[in-house]
Amino acid sequence: MNYRVINVFLSQGKDIERVSEFAAELAVNFGARLCAQLMEYLPSMAQDPYGQVAELMAQVEESNREFRERQREAFSGLAKRNGLRFDWRTTHNEDWLDAIPMTHTSDLVVMGQPNPEDNLSIIGMSMAGHVLLQSARPVIFLPYAMPLPKSYANIVVAWDGSRPAARAISDAMPFLKGAKKIWALSASKEKDSGRQLPDVDLGTYLAEHDLNVEIVENRAIGIDAGNWILSSVADLGADLLVMGAYGHSRFGEMIPGGVTRTVLKSMTLPTIMSH
Repeated sequence: MNYRVINVFLSQGKDIERVSEFAAELAVNFGARLCAQLMEYLPSMAQDPYGQVAELMAQVEESNREFRERQREAFSGLAKRNGLRFDWRTTHNEDWLDAIPMTHTSDLVVMGQPNPEDNLSIIGMSMAGHVLLQSARPVIFLPYAMPLPKSYANIVVAWDGSRPAARAISDAMPFLKGAKKIWALSASKEKDSGRQLPDVDLGTYLAEHDLNVEIVENRAIGIDAGNWILSSVADLGADLLVMGAYGHSRFGEMIPGGVTRTVLKSMTLPTIMSH
């Protein structure tokens, strides 16, 4: 398995250049075609008897057009410098759900971590939740408070034996194949004194792929799973975190589960999530 098509979500926020460079580097590493989705903000029209809102909308649309053209030119230059095949699409914030089906024909989705302090970005927790839970593809998030990664030699897998965790490991196999060190953070409850399931099965499975894994059990007391994962990846000096994504639908909105939301909010390293 390899990533042959990578889809990156870009927004009019602070991180557009970093996320573009991050996605381009991944596309180079895996020999993939890169598909960019620019999420463009367009305010809603209100009742306007004096035409003032219409005039403001025209100014916003012109500003968006100039920004869109600059970013497309910059992205095109980035892709050409790296010898990448690429596509470019633009979606307004009101229609961003329409962009999710486009991820179904990709192998990996790239997003910047939702940044609550970036007023220009429309990639928030709601969008991240929808993409995670509806794209049917692994999503790799780049934290907003870190430099671009230099390698993915040391990888941590959050493992509880669940379907999303198993899916994440399979989806992240192109990264795992290139790793020098792999740790599995074990939070499984399905264990007995004779055989620690499913931890041993995970080690056996990865060994069949010529990968070695060190199991790290959760012995922390008084710390929730999400914060234990974040603390562990820092202690281990990991370059990449791989984990299953959990969530549910509420009033038509896809809501990430507790551990998923904790990691999304506080991640300090690139993180692949699969649902």
